[in-house]
Amino acid sequence: MTSGLSSATPVYQIMGSKEQDLAPSTLKKLFSQHIDIDYENVVLRPVSKRDEADIVKALSALSKDYPYNEVMDEKSATDTAHSLLLSEGVLTLYDSKDVQFVGFIGFHYFQVSQEQCAEYFLEEMTQYQMGKKFSEERGVKTSSFEDLSDYILQEQEVFLKHYDDNKKDYEEEIEMKWWAQDLYGFSQKHNQEFMLEVSYYLHPNYTRKGIGPAAVSRVIDILKKNKKEVGIVGIVAGIHHKNTPSLKLCKRLKFSPMHTFGGENDVGEIYDNREMFLSL
Repeated sequence: MTSGLSSATPVYQIMGSKEQDLAPSTLKKLFSQHIDIDYENVVLRPVSKRDEADIVKALSALSKDYPYNEVMDEKSATDTAHSLLLSEGVLTLYDSKDVQFVGFIGFHYFQVSQEQCAEYFLEEMTQYQMGKKFSEERGVKTSSFEDLSDYILQEQEVFLKHYDDNKKDYEEEIEMKWWAQDLYGFSQKHNQEFMLEVSYYLHPNYTRKGIGPAAVSRVIDILKKNKKEVGIVGIVAGIHHKNTPSLKLCKRLKFSPMHTFGGENDVGEIYDNREMFLSL
């Protein structure tokens, strides 16, 4: 959905509490004023109601311009913009010279939960494996997760009954497979610690100009200097495996891979994401 750091399924929903997805008041205070990023006359400012129309337009244009983004209709873009306006952890980017909307940076503040992380993937992996077997038993060959998803949707009622009747037969095997995965080890190491998930969105007219990296770097610098006040130990980002510019950006900013949901393995076929981590 974004031109920058992105995640089809937000990292905080996988790793942490869904109830604590807003930035703390301290974070809001840090970004309560305009921030000069010293690049192309672009400034960061706190999100406001007047930004909603610009965000809707940007999301609609952005989702059509990038092959790895979720395509949004106007209603979806409006709903997303509205939810962002309710969040304390959003900054908008504007060209201070021409007063043009450039994009925005979003945050989700969450507490890592080893238990939630394990439960999430046990459920997801079980459904995936059962979906494969369900289609194979019916002589349907699927070459990708997208094909499998389309078939399951067509046969949704039959599959859901099959899933409910047979779920326990798969859990032990899937659980053992999942237990060895890197992300579970990460959640075990950082259990109960607080982190930020960060993403940035740029209007297509402003991509490939270095604005996104400059803005994200500026925000990270501020967070590093105030990490004790904010109460976080690190920053996480979910990136689509085809989003090469953002993967390069993460490497440049010293993010480390913590798990892969690319196209290389069963987990990757589900999400096509790579989870990155920057320790503060």
